[in-house]
Order: sequence, then structure tokens, then C-alpha cells
Amino acid sequence: MATKKLMESEFFDRIIHQLQIRYPDSAGRFDFRALLSPLLFCPQTISLPMALKAEAEDIVRAFSQLRRLPARDQALSALPPVVPDPGNTSALMSYDFHIDEAEHLRLIEINTNASMSLMVEVLHQVHGVVNPFSADFSRDILECFKLEFARAQPRGLSALKTVAITDETPESQRLYAEFVAYQELFQRAGIDAVIVDARDLFFQNDRLRLPDGRVIDLVYNRHTDFYFETPAAASLRAAMLKQAVCITPHPHEYRLLADKERLVELARPGALATLPLDDHSRQAIERTLIRTFSVAENADPDSLWAERKKLFFKPMRSFGGKAAYRGASLSRRVFDEILKGQYLAQEFVPAPTVKLPVPDTVPDASPDASPDAETNVEFKFDLRFYVYDDRIQQACARLYQGQMTNSQTPGGGITVINWV
Repeated sequence: MATKKLMESEFFDRIIHQLQIRYPDSAGRFDFRALLSPLLFCPQTISLPMALKAEAEDIVRAFSQLRRLPARDQALSALPPVVPDPGNTSALMSYDFHIDEAEHLRLIEINTNASMSLMVEVLHQVHGVVNPFSADFSRDILECFKLEFARAQPRGLSALKTVAITDETPESQRLYAEFVAYQELFQRAGIDAVIVDARDLFFQNDRLRLPDGRVIDLVYNRHTDFYFETPAAASLRAAMLKQAVCITPHPHEYRLLADKERLVELARPGALATLPLDDHSRQAIERTLIRTFSVAENADPDSLWAERKKLFFKPMRSFGGKAAYRGASLSRRVFDEILKGQYLAQEFVPAPTVKLPVPDTVPDASPDASPDAETNVEFKFDLRFYVYDDRIQQACARLYQGQMTNSQTPGGGITVINWV
């Protein structure tokens, strides 16, 4: 399979080279090649119609209107827990979609803590594809962080001087390279930035602090304990409750938009009709929603089992496809475990597919092997739009084979979109 490896290696070389140009200080301290997997990046682009771009913009604006409704917070269910409104929204939200048979976007989920943003920007450059949403994403997102701080106005803090980029054991995360790149992005803007494990932060004298005692002004939050409920996030929670630091993405935004309980609530019959949305926004949300319901609220396990092949099951609070199951491949044992947990069931909308040319995978020993031979391989894909407030900042497709997005398929990974 030398030809395939050669192509992927050359493409990965171009990505690493671009990262080294854009983040030279980081490249001097870290080996991007060792921090990143070639399987994260697709060497091909895909083309999609401009109508889908316009539809995505409509959907994002509609959800932004929903988020801003004055009574929105009070209308939500008692669970998950109420968290204070900090005044800011959240940087680096994402909306993930499939495309249905009628060529419309169907919302899989809304996310906070969306990863790969700076890598997508690099891919636009490597592929030579213009990002139609932002002329300079990294500058754009840096301004969003500054705006987040201004909106939050943490008590006792007047200037954005120190940022903590935090997660659980960040140095072991698959995208630690992106943390490093964000650190350099902040530092180039004159803002001190430290990558730190959330458990090493501490709250003292009404201030969130780094291990050396320095006061933190803003937290770029990559932690997937979305409500700061675990002991590792105790200091973040204390600072959140005191509104002593700007946190972005913030648990309040997760509660308003990204918690999967919102999909359950919005999908209930008549739910959208009760909300004071304009007709265009209501229709945009209604068209993109997938039938979603709480497994715990389903009164008849036998009927749910009979319907399982048309469903996809996810934990209410999960990310990255963890503990998610396609109903068609579900065993009765796993189904019984799902009934005991906090799961939602979502109508199965198949991922769209695309055939892309990849080098022929005929072994080298074959006399028919050719360095230029290619074959078309089918990949599934979903679409991710990175969003701030009501504005899309960039988009990517995530190509894969198997049950769900996995970043482990040779020839797959993230890629950019040619809008035609």
C-alpha cells in the first residue's frame, strides 16, 4: 500500500509545514508531527451546493433568536441544573448536521467546546479553498474572545491579561496541538496564556488562579464536564457561581442550546408553536429538527425495541459519540442497559455519502500496481459549522467509514468544502 501512504504522507507534510509557518513559536517548542495524527485530515475536498450554506445560516440565526428569548431560561426543564447567566455567550460553538434525502440539513446536535477550529483554518490554506464565512478566522476568533470578556465583565477585573486554556489532562488530549496553537495566538496579541489541567486551578480570595497564584481573567474552556459537577472542576464551578472570571464556552450556553435535553423539548409536539419566534425562524428550526425523545419517558420498552432499527441512541450528556448506539446493531443486553440510563432516542437519519478518489490500495507485490492508479472509495460524512452568536465563522466536513464519526479512517478525516 505504498502509494496510498505516500499521498497521505505528502499531504500531512503540507499541513505540518503550514502549521510551522503560522505558529513558529509553538513549532520551536513542540513537534506538530508527533502531536497530530495524519488520520485527522482528509487529502480531498468535497463540493456542496450554496443552498445548503444559506440553509445553515438560516438555522443558526433561528437558534440564536430562540436563545435570546427573554423567557427562554425560565421555560427550560428543571433539570439539568440552573447555572448563572454570565452575560457572555460562548466562543467556538458548533452545529453538526446530516443531509437528508430531500437535500435539507438535519440537526444532529449543537456543541460547545468544538475542536479542530484552527486545523480547519489551516486546511483551507493547504487546499487553497476560500473560507466564505470569514476572511481571517484566527483574527476573528481572537476578537470573539475579547468580546466575551467585555460582555462577561468579571467582578473586579478590568482588562484581559491572562487566559487559562483548560481541560482534563490537556497534554494527553488528541488535539493538544490545537491548545498549543491557541496559546500562541493569544500570546501574539499580548495576552498571557497558560495551558493547565482544570484540577490544578484554585479559587482563593474571590479569584480563580493558576497554580503559581496568578489571577485568571478568561478561561478558554475545553472541559467536557459541561456543568462543572465533578471534583476536578470544583474551582471552575466556584468561580462560575461568583462570576469571578470570564468562562467561554460557558455552562449557561450549554444549558440553553447544547444540552441534548433541548432537542427533546423542542421535538415535543406543539413545542415550537408556543414560542414567540418569527415564522421564518420557526420553520427553519422545525425543518431541521430530528424526532428526538427521552427513553425514560417512553412508557413501552417493547414498542421501543420493535422500533429500534429506525433509531439512534445517545446518552443525554455525551460528546464525540461516546456510548452511542445505532439501533439496528443493538443487542438486547445493551438495550436493557440503555433503559436504565439517561438516554435519548433520535430518529436515524443516515449520513450522506461521497465517493472520493484515493490511490489504489493494491499491494506492491502485484504486477498491476501503479503509482498513479486510483479508485473511488465511499465515505460517510457530516457537516460542522463553527458559530459565534448568530454568525457562522467557518465550516468543515468530517469523513469516515463505520457507525459514526471516528477520525480513524484512512483517507477520511476533516476537510473543507467547495461551495458551488
